[in-house]
Amino acid sequence: MRRPTTICHPELVSGSSVNNNSKTLMKILFDHQIFVSQKNGGISRFFCNLIAHLKQEKNTEILLPVVEHENEYLKEFTNIINPKIAPSKIQKFLKKDQNFVAINSFFESGNFDIFHPTYYSKYFLEHLKNKPFVTTIHDMTYELYPEFFSPKDQTANLKLESAKRAKKIIVVSENTKKDLIRLTDIKEEKIAVIAQACSLDTSINIDRNLLISPNQEYLLYVGTRGIYKNFYFTVLAIEKTLKDNPNLNLLCFGQPFNKKEKTFLASHGLDKKVFAIQGDDSTLVGLYKNALAFLAPSYCEGFYVTLLEAFACGCPVLASNKEPIPEVAGDAAIYFDPKDNLTIKASVEKIISDSNLRKKMSAKGLERNKLFTWQNVARQTRELYESIL
Repeated sequence: MRRPTTICHPELVSGSSVNNNSKTLMKILFDHQIFVSQKNGGISRFFCNLIAHLKQEKNTEILLPVVEHENEYLKEFTNIINPKIAPSKIQKFLKKDQNFVAINSFFESGNFDIFHPTYYSKYFLEHLKNKPFVTTIHDMTYELYPEFFSPKDQTANLKLESAKRAKKIIVVSENTKKDLIRLTDIKEEKIAVIAQACSLDTSINIDRNLLISPNQEYLLYVGTRGIYKNFYFTVLAIEKTLKDNPNLNLLCFGQPFNKKEKTFLASHGLDKKVFAIQGDDSTLVGLYKNALAFLAPSYCEGFYVTLLEAFACGCPVLASNKEPIPEVAGDAAIYFDPKDNLTIKASVEKIISDSNLRKKMSAKGLERNKLFTWQNVARQTRELYESIL
């Protein structure tokens, strides 16, 4: 069983080179970027949880000067917003971007120790002076699959510049670290691997009958359905299985189906077998807890935190064998080749027909999830900060 490396930088593992000054107050400045660009989404959720748990670390002060946002997660974490920041009347009158005004006030005062931007815009580079900054790279999808994105998209270029100029780089998996080293000239010693953790409250219980009819069973797919997510190929791989099992459906938690997706499903006679479900965390937890299995067929991920969500809810996992999925899931998933329709179909038919196997995989997932905690993420991140001061 391969265990995940939650932080691989040798200095941080041994602790020998860490500047162990945790008795000294450390002020960490985050910015608004991801909270104004995402109403919801994995990266903004990641930063909300990281910041909330860093606040619990001793002698750590979090500065998050976000004045305006519509992010659903940040609204729930109102205690992590810096209370000292408020737009002045003159700012409102001049209609300046209040978030930039707020963050610039910190750059000008220099009253912080480390800056941790929440995305890759380079607006701050001319203002940081001699203050160090740390950047987090969540995946290398733009670099690995540029054909899936607009030629005008500058994410990859901005990410690279941020990575080159940062004092340290955090990546969320060993696989992302390998991709970063292979695709750029960034040195290994600059990179630390710090895994993610499940953010769901799994104590939530929801009536199964509110999710699906009593005599129906379902497989669960969660998240976006872009090309590298392998959604279309997976649906075709299990088309016959869905049709041969009248009580079996595929539920897709996320955005409603668009016109293209509806046409695709209807053309294969699956519009009454595959459904898009929207809802909050309680709905998602209920879906995980009552699914026969969670399908994770992606070609490319940075970490795939939905694996941990499924584990935490006791949901058996069927997953792509492409890294970093085995790195995260270990022996707690049943793997298939995401480009082989027969192995996808076989793994689905195996799990839906064997209740003992489902119980076994559920138990393995619950144990696997215990390896990943936000307390560890926060502690390791703070140790990384200490190492560069």
